[in-house]
Amino acid sequence: MISPNTDPIEYIRNLSVSRGLPALTPPCQLSDIVVSFSGGKSSAFMVMLLEYNPYYANVKKHYVFANTGREYAQTILFIKGVVDYAGIKLNMIESKTYLNERKSSGYIIVDKVHELSMDGAPFESMVTKYGLPSIAFPHCTRELKINPIRAFVKEELGMDDYTQALGMRFDEPKRIHMARGFTYPLFDFGITKKIVNDFWEVDALRGYALGLEEHQGNCDLCFKKSWSKLQKVAKENIGAVSFWSNLEEKYSKGNGDEIYREHKTTKDLYAYTVDNKDIECSCGFNEDSSFIKA
Repeated sequence: MISPNTDPIEYIRNLSVSRGLPALTPPCQLSDIVVSFSGGKSSAFMVMLLEYNPYYANVKKHYVFANTGREYAQTILFIKGVVDYAGIKLNMIESKTYLNERKSSGYIIVDKVHELSMDGAPFESMVTKYGLPSIAFPHCTRELKINPIRAFVKEELGMDDYTQALGMRFDEPKRIHMARGFTYPLFDFGITKKIVNDFWEVDALRGYALGLEEHQGNCDLCFKKSWSKLQKVAKENIGAVSFWSNLEEKYSKGNGDEIYREHKTTKDLYAYTVDNKDIECSCGFNEDSSFIKA
């Protein structure tokens, strides 16, 4: 049970694998873990778990954050806070699009937090080559996260054989895909959304709070968000609306390539009410839900 005066490090150290079940990927099968740190609260909890729980004491971790340029400033500040609190080395990268080559996206290393793109430049560069992303063509995840992380790990860390840790929780069983090369620490330890939220509200971590409402998380006007969340963002973030509208005006081919579900555009956020749900985003899968080994 988490209370306001819970010591976060001691809490993490005392966690054990969920309900006596064997972990999906026991530590004895791990040597190097590449950790995709998205900047969300669940992902940050996973970082703490990997760093402080003795279960992973003998596993080498490599933390990577792939910035899309459409994260909120609060996400970047939260990432910096987690890095400082946990004392980890975080590799920060952004996508490098090869516009005139038949080559998947590479990476650019970003050395300092204040040098991360906040104007959507990596995202627009990706759109220039691949077109507008959508539910039908979610190449943004592939070209802004999956492929850059894969290239970085191979070229900078010199690794081809490793395990990638992803932050799917115990209350998200449909997002768990059993496959070689992936591990799910939060699932293994029975961590739910309530546990994550309670953890980041303890007194000792109040200075590290994410500072975002649920509808604001991840890319600001991501097409995987529910319509109601998108409308909330649109009402409070005119800069995001301007960015996505400009993308549509510059790159739409008018052939059914609308960004949002049911062929909606950014302008429709102010005109229509649609009842749909979030679609989860992951750094470990491509658009047809098959695995890409990073």
